[in-house]
Amino acid sequence: MIALAAAAPAYAASNTVPAKGLNGWVTVERNCFIGSTYSLDGTQGSGFVTGSSSDRGIWIFAGSAAVISGATMIVYLSRSDLTFINGSGAGWSNLVRSPGDDGSAPASGFYAYKATYSGTWTYKHSTNGYVDNNGNPQSDVQVANGRPKWTADIGWQCSQITSYIRRSVIVDGTSYSFVRGPVTA
Repeated sequence: MIALAAAAPAYAASNTVPAKGLNGWVTVERNCFIGSTYSLDGTQGSGFVTGSSSDRGIWIFAGSAAVISGATMIVYLSRSDLTFINGSGAGWSNLVRSPGDDGSAPASGFYAYKATYSGTWTYKHSTNGYVDNNGNPQSDVQVANGRPKWTADIGWQCSQITSYIRRSVIVDGTSYSFVRGPVTA
């Protein structure tokens, strides 16, 4: 049995997804068939290709001179006992328990796991323009060169796990943050 839920760009829990926020797709999956694992995976698909449901990875709608720092994902899970293995591309830290961030969870009973991105970004421009998560046309995008992927053994029970993801980044000195979820897999 494989349970799959995609945290798609148009799926935001608490607010509108800012164009200069950490946009992109990460698949949330629970595999109870072989190995009983839970994973968050932004490595599948072809990367940033506008309009494709197979897009994976992280990007920001920003110009070529944008200064990007502080890219962080805090994943709030309904379990506090998971240890993740980092299968991410260059620049992503492992997703680790962050008890100090539990208080910022969007709902009670969730536990924070945190990862940061310190890798490089590639600028892309389209004369046709891209459309952000809110349907607004964008012509410039910065794509994270490393794609996130973390997997944890969830044990023989293989019970459902619910998650929220807070995505935060600083672009040109301004902080952008939003929450996606809940997603249950």
